[in-house]
Amino acid sequence: MDLKSLEKILNEQTTAPVESWDPEFCGDMDLIIKTDGSWWHQGSPIKRQALVNLFARIIKKQEQDYFLVTPVEKLKIEVEDAPFLAIRLEVVNDSEQPHPWLIFETNVGDQIKLDQEHPLVVEEISGAGSGPAPYITVRRNLRAKLTRSIFYELVERGEVYTEHLSGKNQQRLRVASGPHWFDLGAIE
Repeated sequence: MDLKSLEKILNEQTTAPVESWDPEFCGDMDLIIKTDGSWWHQGSPIKRQALVNLFARIIKKQEQDYFLVTPVEKLKIEVEDAPFLAIRLEVVNDSEQPHPWLIFETNVGDQIKLDQEHPLVVEEISGAGSGPAPYITVRRNLRAKLTRSIFYELVERGEVYTEHLSGKNQQRLRVASGPHWFDLGAIE
């Protein structure tokens, strides 16, 4: 399938139905999505954002592997961390909710409302580059890693609470989006 045909299919819908596409595996593609959110093909960065956005719509994750899929092709790609980055945060007031909604924008133009379908998870990374690693689910089982500045914005919005764990009280930080609360981690 050529790029123009794929683009025509994708322009006719808001998201590609990659979960319903199950073509034969065609091999590995020399495409890497780096930790910084840049996309590289055959050792060179892809500079056309429209092409990156097109490919971003056809990513599928199966177990721990990532693929670009069309109705007729399935190519394995490498993702160093998460396929997307959350690069902007917008706070949207909603008079029907106890707290404003937090809306994230990714480096490929997705808008994601932080809610139960699109939860925030903060993983602790140990070793070199240790610390919190925050992610939001974008769609299906694909995540965006929050940039450090976006995570700091969440921390500023955070509220301290106490959780009783293993016989001890622990101070933690959480953030609200609409009626939902999301844990940001323990306060040391």
